[in-house]
Amino acid sequence: MKRYWNWLNISLRAIILLFLPGLLIFNNFYEAIFKVEMNLHWEPLLVFLFPFLHWMIKRYEHKTTEVKVEGLNEFEREISQKRWEIILHERNKIIVRPKFDFPFNIILSDKVEIHYVNNKAEISGPGHYINEFVEEIQSEFSDETDRKIILKNKFRIVAYLFFILLPFLLESGAYWEMKVIYHNAFPDSNEVVTPMNGRVLGNSIENIHNLGYAVENDKNIFYIDDNENIVKTDKNFENKTNVIESDSLDIIEDLNIVGDWLYYTEEESLNRVKQDGTNQETIYELGYMGKVHITKDWIYFINFEDNDNLYKMNLNGGKLQRVLDKEVNDIALYDSDLLISYTESGKDRVDQMNLDSNGTYQEFDIEASNIMKWKDNYYYIGKNQYLYRMKAEEPSTPELLIKEEVTQYTITEQGIFYGLFEYDNPTADPSDRLYKANLEGKESEKLLSGDAISGYGKVGDSIIFQVSDYGTLKLKRYDLQTEKMEDLNPPL
Repeated sequence: MKRYWNWLNISLRAIILLFLPGLLIFNNFYEAIFKVEMNLHWEPLLVFLFPFLHWMIKRYEHKTTEVKVEGLNEFEREISQKRWEIILHERNKIIVRPKFDFPFNIILSDKVEIHYVNNKAEISGPGHYINEFVEEIQSEFSDETDRKIILKNKFRIVAYLFFILLPFLLESGAYWEMKVIYHNAFPDSNEVVTPMNGRVLGNSIENIHNLGYAVENDKNIFYIDDNENIVKTDKNFENKTNVIESDSLDIIEDLNIVGDWLYYTEEESLNRVKQDGTNQETIYELGYMGKVHITKDWIYFINFEDNDNLYKMNLNGGKLQRVLDKEVNDIALYDSDLLISYTESGKDRVDQMNLDSNGTYQEFDIEASNIMKWKDNYYYIGKNQYLYRMKAEEPSTPELLIKEEVTQYTITEQGIFYGLFEYDNPTADPSDRLYKANLEGKESEKLLSGDAISGYGKVGDSIIFQVSDYGTLKLKRYDLQTEKMEDLNPPL
């Protein structure tokens, strides 16, 4: 029973006097340095805590051992006064305390007792200190040995502190913050891009919500083919050339245009390239991002590497910074107002942030993603993945348009184009169907079936999208004027 009480004593001391104070100190430093609350989850900390307590118990549990000695005075001659403090010396008993092993020698029971009987010394105390004590009295000791032991224990202290702080560094977000500091200090871009004039977006909201598979300017259309190539064509989809042709299998998304530059994501990086295919470079490679909006001299995005927080950086990848410390579901920029959808304390809400004044107020208290403003209404995917709309300029009740699980959608003058997952039979994988309905969500008709339909891109009078048909990717174009479908063959 005494053994278990000893284990409990060590565990409680380690938690109350070491683990929790360490967490508090680290939290205060974190908030003071990074100006944001530490993002800490208890589950992974508990996973770390149990092995840590096991290590503490195994190292410091109370033990007893015996050694042969001529007398207690022999101990006084052998032990180092730099490492041990004698706190009691009687005829047959000595009690010493270690001066090394900070901070464990303070928070734990650190006394080592030596009882002398019949040329034997019974030594009891924390196991680690007994081992150190016995090793010291049984070896030749010198000042050089003393210096080596002191150096070894300093190294141990650093190792212990690193081991204790490691889960905090990994789980709190401190490692991420250090990567941000390094990124801002050593930018990767080689050329400075001129900011856009006014609140012009690098792509339309409709396209941004649909993975940015296409974008256009006054002269050309750019779209993603086979997930890894960027194709440039004219407005009639003739005279096609490859801006980027890759065989890396890295998926390209989030096309945006800024002047002569094309911005795009490629897996965990944000890249840019001139529209003629030259000057390709990476300006950000810290992890996955989504809903990339570019306006004026800033790039706004949801940072999947930092708990879906809202971030921004300049056009050259510099000045990377957190805008909102929330788990953001969606963003949509209209003029200077950024709509931000997120969940807080179990409640869904959509806030509106003015990018000029930085003022923020609550717009709606609804669950919403893929928010699109079309004329006087907001359209969005809400509860149960259904498609809703509501008035943009006045309070109104959400109106249900499509009571089915909408995977993605885009809006045109001709109506709403949207995808649905459907099951041909209960045991089959779902297939993605392309539908069209009017702006009231009525008169729905099926346009196309496929294993997966993705990346709706509205450019000019066309909607282009990618279809996976039995594992083969095909790029298709739907003409909004003629209502005809055609294949977009990759350029030769």
